[in-house]
Amino acid sequence: MSEQQGTEAPAPAWFGGEKSDPAVVEPTVEVTPAETEIPIELEPEVIEADAATKAAAGVAEVDGGDHYLKLPQPKTALAAPPWAKVPPAPFRFPRGVEVAFVRIRGELTAARQKGDRVLIIWGLSDGDEKLAVMRSMSDSNRVITEMAKQTIRAVDGHPADWTGKPGPGNIDQVWRELGGKGRGQIVRLYTQLHVFDAAEQADFFENCVALVATG
Repeated sequence: MSEQQGTEAPAPAWFGGEKSDPAVVEPTVEVTPAETEIPIELEPEVIEADAATKAAAGVAEVDGGDHYLKLPQPKTALAAPPWAKVPPAPFRFPRGVEVAFVRIRGELTAARQKGDRVLIIWGLSDGDEKLAVMRSMSDSNRVITEMAKQTIRAVDGHPADWTGKPGPGNIDQVWRELGGKGRGQIVRLYTQLHVFDAAEQADFFENCVALVATG
């Protein structure tokens, strides 16, 4: 969050509130307004990455350097894209997390007649992880898939629904409708949200780990 004249800039109404318990599956910060338009009070910085930054961020060089395939790097900013769809209250965002607004193009899904699918995603708490592992029934081949599904908090303006009841927020239904390409991208985003990138990894081992011999 940026600072102006030595004071902390006010957060938008949809992002403010009391500090929440990250282990609670239901988010805890009220969203306003109820419609899909979200007040943008702080604009994200526009940064033109140099070659070293691109390499650290996981940018793959393609066709001899003429093109770049950039892995999506979530940016921390109190703003949301104009195509974001936020459910009305009592849907809430937890404070202090990185929220990803994700759009999967309709023609790339298994339910293209429904158009683009818009998801709200944030990282997992330890409680979220336990729920995902329980659903996987300890099948190692399913754990990552269930972890990725658990990151979905809303779809197309509807809160994620884990009850199994038919409806627009039914996560199992949405997961099927995303198709193989869409599901693959959510798994990829889950991984990126929960692992260090190259620069963070280097900093961790170079500056944050000290080995001491005891004898």
